[in-house]
Amino acid sequence: EGALQTALEIMSYINEVAQRLAKEDREMTWTTPDGTVITQKYTKINRTFYESETLGRMSINKTTNKPDPSKCASSAAPNLVHSLDACMLRMVVKRMAELGHEDFAMIHDSYGVPAGHITTLNRVIREVAVEMFSGDWLRDEFAANLPNDIDLPEPPKQGNLDVAAELPSAVYFFS
Repeated sequence: EGALQTALEIMSYINEVAQRLAKEDREMTWTTPDGTVITQKYTKINRTFYESETLGRMSINKTTNKPDPSKCASSAAPNLVHSLDACMLRMVVKRMAELGHEDFAMIHDSYGVPAGHITTLNRVIREVAVEMFSGDWLRDEFAANLPNDIDLPEPPKQGNLDVAAELPSAVYFFS
C-alpha cells in the first residue's frame, strides 16, 4: 500500500501542476535526465455543428491556442512517465553503443540485444536507472524548473528507497 499511495500522490501532484499551469495559459515543460526538453500542450477545440439537407448533421472542429486544463491534467503523469521511459532507452542504447554494441531491438520499454549481450544490457539498464533515479528528480529537477510566478503545490516527499544500494541487485527490477 505504501508504494501505491506514493505513486498516487505523485500522479495527483503532476496532474494538479499541469492543470494550474493550463488555467494560467502556460504549458508544462520539463527536462529529462539526458537533457531532452519536453513540452506538453493540449489546446481546447471549438466544435461547431451544421445541418445540411443533403449531408445531415456535420461538425467542424477548430483548434484554439487556449490550453485545455482537463486534458493537460489527465495527460500529464502518463506523458512524464513515458518521457522518462524514452530517456532511459536513449541512455541505455547510447551506453551500449559506447561499449561497442550495435544490434538492438527496442519497443517502448522493451529492450532486446543478441543473447550474448544480455548480461551487459542487464548491467547497463541498472546503471542508467541508478543514474536517473538516485536523488529526488521530481523535486530537484522537475519542480525546481517550474515557473515561480504561479501558485503551484509542493511536490510530495520522496520515500526512503536507497536506489543506488538496492536497485543493482533487485531480482525483479527488469526482465
